[in-house]
Amino acid sequence: MDVVRYNAYGDRHDDLAAAALAGQQPVALLGLWPQFSLLNHSCAPNAINWVLPGAARAMVVRAARHIAPGEELTISYLGGPQLLPLDARREALGSAFGFECGCPRCRVEEELSPGLATLLQDTASRVAQSFSPRLKRGMASGDRQQLMEVRRQAAAMMTMVYQQLRRVQPSLREQLLSSCYSCVEAIADADTALGDDEAAAGSLGKCLKAAAAVTPGSDLHVIVASKLEEVVGRLHGEGSLQQQQAWQACVEAHVARYGQLDQARLRRLAELNRTLYV
Repeated sequence: MDVVRYNAYGDRHDDLAAAALAGQQPVALLGLWPQFSLLNHSCAPNAINWVLPGAARAMVVRAARHIAPGEELTISYLGGPQLLPLDARREALGSAFGFECGCPRCRVEEELSPGLATLLQDTASRVAQSFSPRLKRGMASGDRQQLMEVRRQAAAMMTMVYQQLRRVQPSLREQLLSSCYSCVEAIADADTALGDDEAAAGSLGKCLKAAAAVTPGSDLHVIVASKLEEVVGRLHGEGSLQQQQAWQACVEAHVARYGQLDQARLRRLAELNRTLYV
């Protein structure tokens, strides 16, 4: 049973945008793809995988960033926990797959100062226990005061993180920021719910950088890129330099996931990724 447990792949549903584009009804997935199961895990993988909708159910594995000659092809075994700090990721992997990850991202976090490591853990915990539940209640009730207070507290938490990250090599900051992605996302969700496009453009931009750093080509990457492009277009106008730059980032995310496509299909996928995921 452990062979099946450790090598099976499942998801709650198909890629919603790809299924809609193909005219297929999304369904839950569970199966074994023998060649795919040989791929190892990384918490900052260089490839992305998803299952083609329809009868064939082929597993797609695409290079999500440049892969050097001789570099191992890796994917992520994690979903949401990939965007958590080291201890939480290792707990999830140990529980589900029975191993402790030692990928480059994990090794970097092993070497963090105790203060920064604890701050990343505390930030993720505070989002899960306080910010996220209150944010959901505020969005459901339309309580702007609560939304603004959650945003203020989340922003104060991230200010402490940014101050600590100044002591870290610049090349490592985006990966470390991804370990408290949930806090950056809470700020973006609050900005969006408050209808503040200028603030939302900034916070979604930070979400996009963090997602691209550790999970390029993922559904999260394309969803955030699609939402940011819409907000920037609304804020600065279609055809503006800012909108063109946001669209280019959106294209790069979609190409990493789906491959080269014509403009019409790229536009349609971006629209679907923006609207089908809540």
